[in-house]
Amino acid sequence: MSAPLDKKKGTSIVPNKLEDPLAAVAVCGQCHSQGAMPDGTKYPKGFLPGQKLPEGYTLAATVEGDTRLRQLNDMRQSKHAEKGVTCITCHTAHGGMQAKPQLRKPLNALCNDCHPTQADMTHAKTAKPDSKCSDCHMPDKRHVFQTPPEQ
Repeated sequence: MSAPLDKKKGTSIVPNKLEDPLAAVAVCGQCHSQGAMPDGTKYPKGFLPGQKLPEGYTLAATVEGDTRLRQLNDMRQSKHAEKGVTCITCHTAHGGMQAKPQLRKPLNALCNDCHPTQADMTHAKTAKPDSKCSDCHMPDKRHVFQTPPEQ
């Protein structure tokens, strides 16, 4: 069952109105992913906001090319997805950005919202004072959120 349209806004709902994290990331993931339907269609055919990605839409195991089309593939590999973090936990949806790349606030401040004990970088012995969390935890600017080996 799909969620109702937001008549105040006009055409559709937005991810922040969806309680199910998988449905929320599907709104972004319908474009920001690489995968295929069983018939070879590269986008989740039949998707409607409020639904999870359609049955049969398989995310590619290996992503290539345009990095704007792989965030969902990457995020699904991280512990953040398991914890219910969605795209809009950190990002704005195509507008109203406070900091690039469409972040709700500066990167380290976002990480501090959920990881306050690590935010001062003292957990990374070689971190410089101006380091960003993403320097180590988002290699190649991917949404995999890796825990690097001890330094």
